Amino acid sequence: MNSTTTEKLLAEALEEKEQQIKELTVKVDTLTEENKSLSAELKTLSEKPKESPQSMVTWDDYQKAINVYRKRNGDLAVMYLELKTQYNKLSEERRYWATQQWAKHFFRWLHLKRHLWIWVIYIMFVISISLSVYFLAEQRKEIQKLQSVEMKYRYLHATGTAHDVLFYLDDAFDNGNKIRLQQIYSIVRDYEQAVKHKSDSIVRAEKKKMREWE
Repeated sequence: MNSTTTEKLLAEALEEKEQQIKELTVKVDTLTEENKSLSAELKTLSEKPKESPQSMVTWDDYQKAINVYRKRNGDLAVMYLELKTQYNKLSEERRYWATQQWAKHFFRWLHLKRHLWIWVIYIMFVISISLSVYFLAEQRKEIQKLQSVEMKYRYLHATGTAHDVLFYLDDAFDNGNKIRLQQIYSIVRDYEQAVKHKSDSIVRAEKKKMREWE
């Protein structure tokens, strides 16, 4: 799919370059015709006698007309050279894309920068391995915590301690008793909040004592 898209983009670029080349060719042909016409007019004017008693055009008017034509001819020559330069540039670009030189230059650049790419791939590999090890370690800690909780629960079952409480928990979690689950979550949440509040109070009291001693 990428190769098809690349070929389509190259075809569109080539069509655009060909259209620009055609437009420049038409402009160059037009300027060439105008240049020839002006050259013929200048030649005709140059062949006229300097003084003609029967002519209505004075010598000053003749010199002004010659200067105007020369200036216009010079402007057309400059424009012709600019268009020719653009035409040559577009032709070179068209040949560049048509011969697929860009692909050679791209792969040559990749070859020259191969050491950089090796370091980039190595760094990405190290980062991915480090992240994998970190997440695996965190997951292992969580699994060990769950295993310890499970072992405590199994020990209570094995010893028969707090039989009523265990029966209550089994009925709530194994049978999916929503009312009891809500009660359990509420009790645990209130207990944890109370413990946290108590621990915060102890920490604040210790800090207060430390400030008084200082």
